[in-house]
Amino acid sequence: MMLGSGGALVGSTLLIGNLSKNVKTDNLLGDAKDPEAVRAALEGPINMLLLGTDRRKGWSAWQSDTIILLHIPKEHDRGYLISFQRDTLSQIPGHGQDKLNAAFSYGGQRANGRFSVAGGFQLMAKTIKKMSGLSMNTGAVIDFQGFLKTVEVLGGVKLCVETPRGKTSFRSIHKPYRTFKKGCQHLSPAEALDYSRQRYQFDGEPGGGDFARMRHQQQVIKAILKQALAKGFDDPTKIPSLVKAAGKSLLIDQSIPLEELAWALRGISPDNLTGLKVPVYAYNANAISYQKLDSRAETLFQAIQEQKIDGWILRNPEFVNPV
Repeated sequence: MMLGSGGALVGSTLLIGNLSKNVKTDNLLGDAKDPEAVRAALEGPINMLLLGTDRRKGWSAWQSDTIILLHIPKEHDRGYLISFQRDTLSQIPGHGQDKLNAAFSYGGQRANGRFSVAGGFQLMAKTIKKMSGLSMNTGAVIDFQGFLKTVEVLGGVKLCVETPRGKTSFRSIHKPYRTFKKGCQHLSPAEALDYSRQRYQFDGEPGGGDFARMRHQQQVIKAILKQALAKGFDDPTKIPSLVKAAGKSLLIDQSIPLEELAWALRGISPDNLTGLKVPVYAYNANAISYQKLDSRAETLFQAIQEQKIDGWILRNPEFVNPV
């Protein structure tokens, strides 16, 4: 929401103060935090880790199937949504090798049976830092319920649905097994969430499977931002209703004060967002399927560090997602 209302938020001292009191924050980054997080928000590049979790009523363990690094170059005029494949073979500190999304579950488990979202986020951030060499400036996590309630406030979203190659529709794998038809249309909150989770129908085609789901997640994020602006949420007085909707389902890292983050993001619009995927290849070990970073992933991480990501994209267009 701050992508479209940053300047207005900063200009309203009273509102930003109220928001800061009502937005739930915690130390999400731990050892993965960039020690100059606030300075970066003011004048340098920003790496913001975004996690979507599948917490549901009655579950004691959570998974983070949406793992996106939002990279903002030092000009603060555009953003890159960089999706990590959840099955990427990773060295998880203290837990050996496992799939990347397991880091959140490992980090959040507590002896009393309760789950620590901050602990899960910290280990995920630490794992990604070990993998990529990238430090984080801030981050945020939201679960299914927070997503649904937020999109409900927006009245749904407009999104151009893609279908498997050669088909004009496909059936959801989740109850109530709705059918998605190809083309631009309005999706309800439940439909938007369901669409962002679809992958099996795209198996066997280039960019299919979980890569399709990653692409759908990026498409939905951009659609939400566009809908927010269309509904007038660049007016900062409307922002509290979204914060209230997300409620306890939203948690933001405390490294950068909200007003500084809003200011840093003020010049970015949904049309200035580019979707990317981290380069990986299929890998099997002990009859378990993984994805493994290929050599171009290292060059992507290096390009982010050196502020040369646009050049990397020109050389590697196959890793750009249509959003």
